[in-house]
Amino acid sequence: MLASPTYPDSFTFPYLLKSCVRLFSLKLGIQVHCHVVKNGLESDVFVMNSLLNLYCVFGDTRNASKVFDGSPVRDLVSYNTLINGFVEAGLVSCSMRLFGEMRRFCVEPDGYTFVALLSACSSLEDCETGKKVHCLAYKKLDSLGSNALLMNALVDMYAKCGCLEMAKRVLMSGIRIGKSDVAAWTSVMSAYARCGEVDVARRIFDQMEERDVVSWTAMINGYSCAGHFEEALELFLKLEDLGMEPDVVAVIAALSACARLGALESGRRIHHKYAGKNWPCDQNGGFISAAVDMYAKCGSIDSALDIFCKTSDYLKTTFLYNSIISGLAHHGRGESAISLFKEMEILGLRPDEITFVALLCACGHSGLVDDVTLKVKQLESASHLHTACNHRKERKRVKNQNGEV
Repeated sequence: MLASPTYPDSFTFPYLLKSCVRLFSLKLGIQVHCHVVKNGLESDVFVMNSLLNLYCVFGDTRNASKVFDGSPVRDLVSYNTLINGFVEAGLVSCSMRLFGEMRRFCVEPDGYTFVALLSACSSLEDCETGKKVHCLAYKKLDSLGSNALLMNALVDMYAKCGCLEMAKRVLMSGIRIGKSDVAAWTSVMSAYARCGEVDVARRIFDQMEERDVVSWTAMINGYSCAGHFEEALELFLKLEDLGMEPDVVAVIAALSACARLGALESGRRIHHKYAGKNWPCDQNGGFISAAVDMYAKCGSIDSALDIFCKTSDYLKTTFLYNSIISGLAHHGRGESAISLFKEMEILGLRPDEITFVALLCACGHSGLVDDVTLKVKQLESASHLHTACNHRKERKRVKNQNGEV
């Protein structure tokens, strides 16, 4: 087309930019943007909105803001796209400021605007602002109940902000008009589980007519976090029996439950079954850490070490090192723990308080009192931890354990 006398127009570029998003290629999108400028179409609102969508999808809010600020014409889609882009990128204050500008320029918000703003309030756990957004949505829109997405966003916002009664009220009003779905139920259930009200969460879970993997995961994780490890493992096994594929969060919660229960065989089966899953790097790292922790707590320290040693350096985290160092400490293998701590330093991973205490315990169990003093000094100076008092108490406990005055 570029080689022919036919020039691309304002209808061509939105399709091209949409294709770049589908191909997940920001590089191609930037090239198309250059052609947009070359053809003098950067002020066309349809082209601009497509550019905004491209940059926001890739989290490039800086270039998205440049496109937005450089355009003489902005419509509701323009504002919605950038507001949502800011929220997705974690720039919640920017999304709120842009909404204020939107109102000053008399651009009327719609359901999508309010969904994005409620998501921002959820991220901040800002119930007061969320209530204001709720009231404004009620004034601006004819009927909140007709918008299932908005109803779910309201339930989710109130639930994540800890306003459980309001979340229930919105959920019940949605049920009466047939607009609440599994996502809204899951939000309320998760909120109760996070607050430790696992019995209430389980009642809600049992009342749900439809449950997806997210619902099951929320309940399993809720049990695990509340210390109800038997119930967490039982529910995970039921999920498997139903033929549903658990996500990585559910698997990690199940491994954690096995660790606390000392259920080595169940933990080993779960680990072997899901070890080959092609999860994203951050999720895979969490799974590996949970497996190492499970084996260590269940007394199979050699299995824990085997997994740790086979793990690529880029997947090793402070949490993973804490798990293996704590396991070695529990099994009286202080020298190995110190060796891994040195390796941790070489990789540039920053130790935290858990590392500190685990290392002290490792040295104490192995009678390496001199190493205790040395490592405490290194950690206090290199890690800039601000809990030296607690660490000194732990050091004193270790020395007393070894018969020193």
